[in-house]
Amino acid sequence: MGLSIRGSEIIADQAVHGYSNGHRLLAASKSFGKQVERQMRMLSDLSGPTISEGFEKYWTAYPLIQNKYFAIAKTWIATEFSRPGCVWTHTLIFRYTDLLKLNSIEDLLDAFIHPESMGLERYEEPVSIRSSHNNIRSQHLSSISFQIAEDFYKSEDPVCVRVKNSELFERDVFELWLFHARLTAKLFSFCTGAIRLRQIENQYLDVQLSTSEGIRDAIRSHSQVKICDISTSLTTDKKEKKKEEEGFAFVSKYLNSDSRAEIGQLYSVAKNIADAESGEIPISNVAEKIASNWPSSKEAQGIKTSVFGSSEVREYFLKNDELVIVESIISPKVSHAFDLKELKVANTLKGASVTRSQEVCRLLSRGITKNKKDFVSVALDTIVLLRERVSTDILEKLSENEICQLIKLRPDYLICKKVWELADRQKLNKILETANIEATWVNSLIETTIEISEFEAISHIISTNPELGIRAILDKGNQDTRLASRIMSMLSSRSDLVCEWLDKEKSISVEFLGSLFLNLDPASEAFLHCSSSSLENISNFDRNNSSDLNQFLDAFLFSIALTHSEKELSCMVSRQFPSLYSSVCRSSLARQAWSLLDRFLPRGFFWSPAKRFRIGLVSVFINNEWPVNDFLRAIPDEQFVTDVCGMWGWDEKEMEFLTNVVSYALESGQDIISRKIYKRFRKYSKYFI
Repeated sequence: MGLSIRGSEIIADQAVHGYSNGHRLLAASKSFGKQVERQMRMLSDLSGPTISEGFEKYWTAYPLIQNKYFAIAKTWIATEFSRPGCVWTHTLIFRYTDLLKLNSIEDLLDAFIHPESMGLERYEEPVSIRSSHNNIRSQHLSSISFQIAEDFYKSEDPVCVRVKNSELFERDVFELWLFHARLTAKLFSFCTGAIRLRQIENQYLDVQLSTSEGIRDAIRSHSQVKICDISTSLTTDKKEKKKEEEGFAFVSKYLNSDSRAEIGQLYSVAKNIADAESGEIPISNVAEKIASNWPSSKEAQGIKTSVFGSSEVREYFLKNDELVIVESIISPKVSHAFDLKELKVANTLKGASVTRSQEVCRLLSRGITKNKKDFVSVALDTIVLLRERVSTDILEKLSENEICQLIKLRPDYLICKKVWELADRQKLNKILETANIEATWVNSLIETTIEISEFEAISHIISTNPELGIRAILDKGNQDTRLASRIMSMLSSRSDLVCEWLDKEKSISVEFLGSLFLNLDPASEAFLHCSSSSLENISNFDRNNSSDLNQFLDAFLFSIALTHSEKELSCMVSRQFPSLYSSVCRSSLARQAWSLLDRFLPRGFFWSPAKRFRIGLVSVFINNEWPVNDFLRAIPDEQFVTDVCGMWGWDEKEMEFLTNVVSYALESGQDIISRKIYKRFRKYSKYFI
């Protein structure tokens, strides 16, 4: 048995079956063996128990010898015989691989000749089939062929088409048969006139055109067959033809399967692609179909890349917006089925994030779900580009671990208060401890961590970026004095940076001075800088407007008085002397001031802190030779006179100062003050008058 191709010729063996005391082989080009001849005899006989009108001639095609050869037979009813049910059948036997190279249906069909029209010796030699017709294989199927194909490719089950005439759709079956061979390098079996469904080796042929009775028999026997009912002839316009051509081109390119069902699924995808391109169906239909049919199989990779890849490789969606395609891919139903990085979804989203951030945010919100982890890495890559444009609802969809991944990619997301609410602060601080903190976002990060009182984070920022961190705290404090003492205390370790900031900062609020004082060593260089740069602000400060700030301001001035003797500072403090002394008497200094200034105050047996402050202040006033008139303003306070006149050892400098005070009072013409001074100082007059 054999077939060969000589140039443009195909050489095939042949056989003729007919009636001669029963249905038998009448002539053949060679001996085929008993098993093959038995199969050929059965399938060349009438395809049912009796002749049926409309089935006077038909075609049968089937494989032989483990699919190495393939037989195609044409059968005619032999009405010239008196015995009913007699037929003539001409069969050509092809080598399977050579038949796949056949170009046209006409070349094949013209080779079949009715046995009665010539002697049987004609069939005793191989036949040559010449490619004499110019029409090559069809690039698309007719509507009816497509209708049959849809059922044929939906499953692995045989397809049975209900017809009234065996010739009605035989051309469509041949067309599908050749097309299937072109797509898959496979040939399926068929019969265009099965009065009863035909079998080979107890299996139904793949496609059969049959009578209503034949179909009923199949249904009654519970056979696994697909019934395709074509009642009318359909036509397609040029647009549909073009879609089919594109669809089959797509199937041809990406097909890599022996499964009829997968071929059908792929063709359905191709058809959806064409429909989506023309706007007839949503693009998501295509994505869902690919994802559900080929979630991870090898043959799907080319499809996914072609359909959803970059614009350079995508073939069928050039007219569609890339974000629309991405949206269909990342929907929860299908996102798990795709390698999103291979499909370059991340690149698409990144590119769009620059100009279309709102749309990208919407897609991210839709794609990130608690049970779909495959989209998260793509989403994180995109989020890092969006920066502050990311809405908090996206962050809320991320798990704690995913938020930590995001922070590792972009530590500046720690600026977002929502991040601190959603993730464990200890984990975030651990990331922050080793993070590369960029100068551009230190201020914002300091502001956020101050607002949420995350002191550990602030400490990390200062330790890794001391200059930027301290400057940010000082800037924030100068704008908002409600900083916790714990934050301000971090400044004390880097007074040099505080000095640097004070040198550059031209305007420091009086409110801030109090907080700054409580967290700087009064004897430090930073405190002196702070004092010098604050003279004008303090001088212009209206004490009547803020009772709360007075205690901080007094504490600040008191620390200057006790620790610094510069002329400008001394003059400023001397002008504030009466109110300072009054604050000491009322114990209205800020609480922290008592402990902070303790080491600068004089000590006496059983002296209370208030008394130490009063005596310390007067002592500094005298030692610094501050103006007598400033001192004089405080004399009406009786306690003041007692402290001044009753607690001194009266060395030469003190006596000289008090003498000047009394002389100034007597010469000023202020009778009330003079009398009080005289009364209070009378018993001490022997020391200084």
